[in-house]
Amino acid sequence: MRVSIITSDNKVFVGGEAMDVDCSALATDGLHALQWYGEFGELEFAQEFDGERWQLKPNKMITDLSPYQSYVDQWQAAKKEHDDRVEAARLKAEEDWRIANRTPEEIERDARLMLEQIYGSN
Repeated sequence: MRVSIITSDNKVFVGGEAMDVDCSALATDGLHALQWYGEFGELEFAQEFDGERWQLKPNKMITDLSPYQSYVDQWQAAKKEHDDRVEAARLKAEEDWRIANRTPEEIERDARLMLEQIYGSN
């Protein structure tokens, strides 16, 4: 599984798909990004200005994603919420299309059913 966490953007990418996740806790340690390649990864640190010049801290190799798993879990929750919203919108659009494209017979049937619900069947 390919994972990227970009702290300054509050974005987590899994398999190339981005979701908004609060990464501010990682940024306090000077972490700019995490890149995970499946079996290993690296931490990329932000440049720091020491008053005279910019200092670039070298990347740190990692072999364990578990300290960052909560960010992947938050990505999964955000992804599910996103997918659920997309599916609800798709179903609503499908229903709206069905209603807008009813035949005259369907409109008459629906009106009859509505009147029966209001006044009871004869």
